[in-house]
Amino acid sequence: MSAKNRYSDIMLFDAVRKSLGSFLSSDEILLDWFKPKASVAHALANHLYRSLGIEESDSLWVDVGVHGADIMVHDRSGKQILGIIFSFTYLSSNQQEQLLLLEQGGCRMTLGLAFLPQKEYILTYRSKKGRLDYYHYVKPSGEMNKLKEKEVRTGIDAGQLTLGIKRGR
Repeated sequence: MSAKNRYSDIMLFDAVRKSLGSFLSSDEILLDWFKPKASVAHALANHLYRSLGIEESDSLWVDVGVHGADIMVHDRSGKQILGIIFSFTYLSSNQQEQLLLLEQGGCRMTLGLAFLPQKEYILTYRSKKGRLDYYHYVKPSGEMNKLKEKEVRTGIDAGQLTLGIKRGR
């Protein structure tokens, strides 16, 4: 399979889905550790590397904590294939904005993962052309189900506060 087809959006998304399944089957215990961010990032990056089937000739790496992402698949020369930001709660507005910034900066696919305790799913965010798509990765079945899409305001007005002041007397 050519490198272009192997790293298409569909293949990347499927590789993330597979890597979540293998992570949960062998490393889910890490989610219970105290401050597990680095351990989870490392383990998930290893599963992602295997799921992507990266070959030495591809000149791609799966690195942790670079370019504003928790996990980045890239060539270390500026080409960013996949950026992942994750949290152990819902992604904050800053983290969601970082997903958009990674995409605007040229990252081919950006995903957010919320490992929510006591839930039977991992909430997955995908930044795509000015919107966020929300998915549930269902832990028992390994299925990825789309929930909804949300348009995201960007630019100058995104930081504006709106007050609930009613006009008129």
